[in-house]
Amino acid sequence: MYEFEDSIKAYGKVNLKLKIRGTDEKGYHLLYTIFCKAPIYDTVKLSVAADDSDGTIIINGEHNKTDDLVYKAIKSYYSDMPNYTFYVDYEKNIPIGGGMAGGSSDAAAIIILLERFSGKLPEETRMNVLTGLGADVAVMYKINNGEGDIFEGTHYGEVLNKLIVPVPEIEIYKMDTQLSTAFVFDTYDKMGGSGDNDLEDAARYIVPEIGVKLDELRREFPDDKVMLSGSGATIFRIKKHTRI
Repeated sequence: MYEFEDSIKAYGKVNLKLKIRGTDEKGYHLLYTIFCKAPIYDTVKLSVAADDSDGTIIINGEHNKTDDLVYKAIKSYYSDMPNYTFYVDYEKNIPIGGGMAGGSSDAAAIIILLERFSGKLPEETRMNVLTGLGADVAVMYKINNGEGDIFEGTHYGEVLNKLIVPVPEIEIYKMDTQLSTAFVFDTYDKMGGSGDNDLEDAARYIVPEIGVKLDELRREFPDDKVMLSGSGATIFRIKKHTRI
């Protein structure tokens, strides 16, 4: 018998714009970006059983999967783990390594579900938890919590400003490859970037098939906007009549 059981959609995101604004004193990249809710989502389910387990976390049947961002999110939410077993099951639809913040969105979804179970965190505490998990987790919390669909992001992407504009009609193109965000940024540092997504040139260099697909879609849909999402590898197309 579960004391709590609930599920939530964990949406992906695309970046309608992503510009690098230099680095800080620690070498971290500073950004200007526009996040947009994508028409694709994972389903995240949390079930909680009261017992004497001292906070066992089971993710898709695996015990204490410490490298999973969802595991880290649960650990970050509680200052002291309560005597519950947390069962997390999620169905992945967002491409892994696709630049759509799938892992960040799943972690944000778990924080929302934990707040439904154990209560809302104070705003400052919540922000510290979210940003401690990753720069994209804060915006995915807002998107998954129904607080908005399009946000400007500055600093590392966690300083957010909601934009009141219609959500464009977006088509997602999954690539049969994954990209390391860190590797793409390192490549950008060596070669620079241009256009609406400063990371596109680096991603094309690392995986030439990305450039082939981008060029193919741009020829096929000359009136639409075709872009790489984040650091890639997912490509998306904004249909002309819905561009913002």
